[in-house]
Order: sequence, then structure tokens, then C-alpha cells
Amino acid sequence: MKHLILLKSVGTFLNKKNKMTYPAMKNNKKVFTSFDKLQNLFEPDLSEDVAVHLEDCTDEWYEALSPYDRQIIDDYLFLKSMGLSL
Repeated sequence: MKHLILLKSVGTFLNKKNKMTYPAMKNNKKVFTSFDKLQNLFEPDLSEDVAVHLEDCTDEWYEALSPYDRQIIDDYLFLKSMGLSL
């Protein structure tokens, strides 16, 4: 799952390879205290019926992005347009 990035402000994982987004579900099995391990507190719901392509996300979803998460999206889209990846 190293190609998934947690966008905590919108409770979503972004798949860097296919631009699909998946809801983040709280994982009660693991408890970490380190900020670096925050992503491990959540797991993606990889069901096809809940996945949404990045281009199909609503305006409200984009408006709810934190500045940090918005930068991740902007960097990702910029790098993709240049043929590069995160």
C-alpha cells in the first residue's frame, strides 16, 4: 500500500498510480504514538463501489482539504503532468 497517501483532512486515501480516492477507515487494531505512524491508524476501504476518481471529487471535497493536503494534491498533479511521480 505504499502507493496510497492519507489525506487526513478529508478522510481519504489517494492512490498515486491510478488517481482513485478511497475512504479512510479507523483501524482499531494498531495504536501508534508517533506522528510519523499516523497513516497506520487508518486503513483504506478499497471497495470498488466507494472509490472515486480524483477528477470526479466534488468541489466541497476540494474545499475541505487542509493546506497541507492541498499541497500534496497540487504537487501530485503537477508531477503527473510532467511525467514524474511522487
